[in-house]
Order: sequence, then C-alpha cells, then structure tokens
Amino acid sequence: MNAARILSIEPFPLLAEGLRALLCKPGLPRYASCVTAGPASPWEVCAVERCGLTALVTAGRPRPDIAIAEYELPDVDGLEIAQRLKELLPAFEVLLFCGKLWPCVLRRSMSRPCAAVFRSDNADEILFALETIRRRRRFRSVGFTEAWEKVAQTYDALATLTRCELETVRGVAGRQNKEIADERGRSVKTIDRHRANAVRKLRTRGLAELLRLAIGYGVVVP
Repeated sequence: MNAARILSIEPFPLLAEGLRALLCKPGLPRYASCVTAGPASPWEVCAVERCGLTALVTAGRPRPDIAIAEYELPDVDGLEIAQRLKELLPAFEVLLFCGKLWPCVLRRSMSRPCAAVFRSDNADEILFALETIRRRRRFRSVGFTEAWEKVAQTYDALATLTRCELETVRGVAGRQNKEIADERGRSVKTIDRHRANAVRKLRTRGLAELLRLAIGYGVVVP
C-alpha cells in the first residue's frame, strides 16, 4: 500500500515537529514544503500549514488523503476547516485535535465531517486513529467518548426545561430574581420556582454552577 499523504494544520512548530517525528524518520527540516516518509513509514507528511485558510489552498495542490488539524487555529476553527475541506475534497478525511472538549465543540463535532476527534497525546492511539480513518471508518478517542457521554446527558436535561425555566436560566448572569421578575412582569416567587426547577433538572449545586453550565453549553453568551 502506498504511503498515505498527510496535511498537517498546526500553529505550533514544536507540536508539528513532534507529529512529524512520530510519522516519519527523524532529522527532517522544520516546516519544509514537502516531507518524504521514512523507509517503512505508511505515512507521508506532504505539507504543513499554520493557518486553516492557507491549508485550504494547500489541500488542492498535493492532494493529501488525510488532514491532521488543531481545533484552535489562528483564523478559523478546526471544525469549520474540516467542513470546507470535505466540500473541496469529498474523499478527504480529517483527524481533529481538541485540547479542551467544551460542550459546544463536542456537539458541533458530532454533526461535522470529522473522521476522528481526539483528546489524547498517546502515540499508539494516534497511529491507530490514522489507520482507522485510512480504512474509511470513523474514530473517537476514549477521552472524547467519555466526555461526550456526560455532555449528551446534560443536553438531554436542557431539553426538559420549560420555556419559562430556560428564560430564567438565560437571565441569571449577574442579576437578582427581582430584576428578572420585574422585567417579565411576574412575581419573584414564580422566578424562584423556575430557577429551582432548572437547578434540580440540571443537577447543579446552586447559582454559580448553574451559570457556569449555562455559559459552557451556549445557553448564556458571556
């Protein structure tokens, strides 16, 4: 089998070089435009880019098979780049690294065309993921799967909130129940009840944790 051509999208040179050392023989120049694989390597790093938008241009030239992208890029996030790359090259596969698995990122990644999503620095798991997506199968790291199971439960709980409870959660940032009640023309007792129901359904331990959850899950924009 010919070596699979890999486009690396990594803003940090040290991390890009570490990935190259894992996939190819050591001693290669940094950020070379084209890097040949080692004698027995099934991988070839054909290009390295630090930004997502420049990677879109690069992807059309060496015609890579797989992109390994960081989620946090200087210009466009990795999920957006994954979608654009799949539109440009439908047979293309993307392995995405997420250092922080925020709930909104996890949810977006479940509906975006990433063959693999990672939260791991385990070399064997990375190589296994590459081999898996090379065979056109989806892959999720153990860290991703565990995080998504917890996040999915919270999204399910959010779906059980009534409209009034959800509106109350959205109004909790730095505001008292009386302010929310006056704004909505309701009694303070009613707002207290809505907030208490939201805390119970979401299994939070008070207002501060409720606010953190609301921000983390995109219910409240800070």
